[in-house]
Amino acid sequence: VKGLEWGPGAIGTATWCGARLVDVLHAAAFNIAAGAQHMHFEGHDVDVGGEPYSVSIPIETACDPGHEVLLAYEMNGAPLPRDHGHPVRALVPGTTAARSCKWLARVVPSREESPGHFQQRDYKIWSSAVQFGDRPDYSAPAIQEMPVQSAICSP
Repeated sequence: VKGLEWGPGAIGTATWCGARLVDVLHAAAFNIAAGAQHMHFEGHDVDVGGEPYSVSIPIETACDPGHEVLLAYEMNGAPLPRDHGHPVRALVPGTTAARSCKWLARVVPSREESPGHFQQRDYKIWSSAVQFGDRPDYSAPAIQEMPVQSAICSP
């Protein structure tokens, strides 16, 4: 993983409100049997090359009510702030934050994983024997699940 290396002490809390993705898919008569393997989230923001921010999650995660993937439009009882993705963002609990696309423009089922930079070239993990600049390709799978990494301490 290149980029931010979070250490101990980073925290964020919020109360989110929105529509569950599984309910939106049901209302749109989405058929999981149609062959999609991934759900793409595409944002309105673009990278330095002009490509939109695009990531994906497994279709099983997107369609599982237990995963509670949310299309969030409120944060802490107010409309979603611009810096947090106004007017709507994907919120994918239990995954790396890179999959929770801000400024959401499109949600698209696909047979393929997102071709976006942050899906294909960043947020991947290699063996500790591989130096970041020395890896031969980007064949490692994209990080999806991210366990809770918290400590509860007494004052």
